[in-house]
Amino acid sequence: MIDIAVLMRTKNSDWVISQTLAALFSQIDVKFKLYIVDSGSTDTTISICNRFSHTKIKMHGNTYIPGPVLNAAINEIPEKVIVMLNSDSVLLHPKSLYYLVDPLISNSDIVATVGRQIPRHDAKPWVRKDYAYCFPDTEDLPNEITLSFPLSAIRRSVWEEEKFYEQSWGSEDTEWGNRILEKKLGKINYIRDAITMHSHNYSNKELHNRKYIEGEADYFIHQKRPDILSNIINYLRRSIGETIYYLKNLSLLSIPTIYVRNLFYFIGYYRGLKNAEHRLKNKINKVVHKPY
Repeated sequence: MIDIAVLMRTKNSDWVISQTLAALFSQIDVKFKLYIVDSGSTDTTISICNRFSHTKIKMHGNTYIPGPVLNAAINEIPEKVIVMLNSDSVLLHPKSLYYLVDPLISNSDIVATVGRQIPRHDAKPWVRKDYAYCFPDTEDLPNEITLSFPLSAIRRSVWEEEKFYEQSWGSEDTEWGNRILEKKLGKINYIRDAITMHSHNYSNKELHNRKYIEGEADYFIHQKRPDILSNIINYLRRSIGETIYYLKNLSLLSIPTIYVRNLFYFIGYYRGLKNAEHRLKNKINKVVHKPY
């Protein structure tokens, strides 16, 4: 029996998914079974997927919310180790998958692993800066990163005890990792040799929407509250840090864009916190999704 499953969520990914699947099926020293959950692709994603061996899992319900979709999908997957691989996450080493799952097979104390994400060749400077911080070429991740589902692996038995967070649209990976560590259910290892290519050059609107979702999630997960002063301080801190990075990398003409982009970043985050506060006060259970 194959004890490793790769779970991939797809929607309109035909611009990259052939690369993702080719890289996945080029992995060596590891056997796996691929499961795909599609949430309504209207491009050629499905036909590309059909060129590769996989099992389709039907998405339950009409609305895509990561937590419930992942919980429902894993409920249908029998394998003991489950790899989360995004449809736009391209493995860059032929043993990335092996490096990711081997600790879970060989060490019972480890309940999850996180791969290292490298930005795409066209990534903007601020994206490169973020990824260099979040996924460094070191032994450990920064404290605020516990899991990241573009490339992570989890032990199914632990998921059976602790299902994924469903109260907000995003951050289900980080929340699950935090919960596992807080409850001392096992170790989560950062595997820097398990390398994948994954990044997004978000527009200002997309960045606003992503941070809105993260803000809402942080309200429920970390009990963060909307605070204009701290938001302004964080805006200045991030903007100054990016300015220094741009100066070092001679991206001088792009410096003015930093301050506009980060307005969208922190306004979105603040609005997400406020919406979560409104939901809690008025006992609104509807999960908000803003596309990004």
